[in-house]
Amino acid sequence: MRKLLPLLTLLVAPSLLAQGIGLELTPFAGFRTGGTITSASTDFFGDPVKVDDSGTYGLALDIPITNDIQLELMANRQDSSFVRRGGLFEPDNRIADVALTYYQIGGLWELGGRSVRPFIVLGVGGTTIKPDIPGVRAENRLSGNLGAGAKFFATNNLGVRVEARGYWTSIDSGRDDCFSCYNSGGDFYQAEANV
Repeated sequence: MRKLLPLLTLLVAPSLLAQGIGLELTPFAGFRTGGTITSASTDFFGDPVKVDDSGTYGLALDIPITNDIQLELMANRQDSSFVRRGGLFEPDNRIADVALTYYQIGGLWELGGRSVRPFIVLGVGGTTIKPDIPGVRAENRLSGNLGAGAKFFATNNLGVRVEARGYWTSIDSGRDDCFSCYNSGGDFYQAEANV
């Protein structure tokens, strides 16, 4: 899954550039919140833990299909921690570091405009959950995203993109032989804002 975005970029981008079709390459940074996980194994966490709110960074490549629709390849990462929530007057208890990486492919629909282009984006792909816990391996899960935002262009080739996006990741493992399987009733949700 990690090789999907660079591979598709290398295969598709040269042919589109040769045809004179413009690509949009957008590096971004933002802030992500949400995400609660429990483990199928009581030896792993025992109690529910939350992914601590933290910053994100990533890259999106948008390839025009029509005047209003683009194919989007996106990858982003959140370096955070699993935390057990404290009480009203107690601090949260940090359990372990975790890295969440989303690899998504989808469609972006622009709603018109030249210098300001509102858009809706929808995608599907995978999430890699990589805890920094000895003996626990990284796991890949099916995920999807839905978002909206706007692109503000200062020139034909330079602009700023602002968006809000929600993510869903399927956590239900359905396996009994997995030490590091995650299970939170089948779903894991996060939300983010990016510039």
